[in-house]
Amino acid sequence: MSAPTSPPPSSPPSQPAWVCRAAEARDAPALRRIAEAAYRPYIARMEKPPAPISADYDAAIAARTVQVATTAQGQPVGFIIHFARAEDWFVENLAIAPEAQGTGLGQHLLGLSEVAGAAAGYPALRLYTNVAMAEAVGFYRRLGYREIGKVHEEGFDRIYFERSLG
Repeated sequence: MSAPTSPPPSSPPSQPAWVCRAAEARDAPALRRIAEAAYRPYIARMEKPPAPISADYDAAIAARTVQVATTAQGQPVGFIIHFARAEDWFVENLAIAPEAQGTGLGQHLLGLSEVAGAAAGYPALRLYTNVAMAEAVGFYRRLGYREIGKVHEEGFDRIYFERSLG
C-alpha cells in the first residue's frame, strides 16, 4: 500500500471567495490605497508616477463606473474602472492589492467586464497599460488580449490592447 500523495506544487491555490459590487463613496479611500500599493513598484521605472495613483476615484464612483472586489469580510482588495465608449467597452484601470495579486482576481474582474461589455452589445473590450509595466503587458497577452498600438499620451508611453467580445 502506498502512502497518500500531496498535490503537485504547481497546483493553483483554491480561489478565495470574492464579493464584487458597485463601488460606493465610502470605498474611495480604499481604492486610493489599493492603487498606491499596486502601482508603487512601477514608479522607479517611469518618469512620473502612474496615472492611477492620482486618479479621481470619487468622480469615477459617482459616474458608476467602478466595481470593487472585497473579501468575504468586506475588505476591498481590488477594483476595475470600466465603461462604454462610442466604439468599444473600455477598461481604464484594473488594480489589485498586493496581498491579492496572483489569486486570479484580476482575471476575474476582467471577465466580469467582458461579460458587461458583451451584454451591452460592444464588439470589443479595449484597455491600455504603460510600456514600463512589463508584468501587466505579459498578463494581458496571456489572457488573449491583442496589442493594437503604442502611443505617447498624457505624458505616458502606453500600449493599447483589445479582445473580441463576439
